[in-house]
Amino acid sequence: YALRRAARAKAAREAASEEEWDQLVAAARDEGPLAAVGPPGTGKTTVLDKVARQVQRDGGRVLFALPTGLQASRTRQRHPEADVDTCAGAFLLYKDALEAMDLLSGYDLVVVDEVSQLSQGDFERIYQMWEVTSCLHSCSPAISGSCQASRAAKPKTARAGGRS
Repeated sequence: YALRRAARAKAAREAASEEEWDQLVAAARDEGPLAAVGPPGTGKTTVLDKVARQVQRDGGRVLFALPTGLQASRTRQRHPEADVDTCAGAFLLYKDALEAMDLLSGYDLVVVDEVSQLSQGDFERIYQMWEVTSCLHSCSPAISGSCQASRAAKPKTARAGGRS
């Protein structure tokens, strides 16, 4: 499912016509972000790592955003070809929201790992950025962590280690 969505994002970036682009962006907008949630050790990050590698093999652009510099450093070691940063750096959380809204448009897959470590405000801003980007582009975000169902937005959920 996530691979299909990322392939659609790449296809939108490379669309030959405005009509094709409009169709692909509309489909992405209707789906919303995908969230992989579950207890620690159930394979959420492993699944997203595999998806990211496949997206990159298929020529797609991947961004990993993590709550801390240490987490970003570890992810950078696993994914040297991907763009990897902290959430603050990747989404410019320290700047005015309007300055950062179009940052996601260059990516086919955006992975926000360990989302449960984000503040409610940062989570809402990242989700708002996805909403703006989905109106303009066909980016496919994936959110991973032991996130609570009470978060402001409810992305589509795939449970790691079990069935959706």
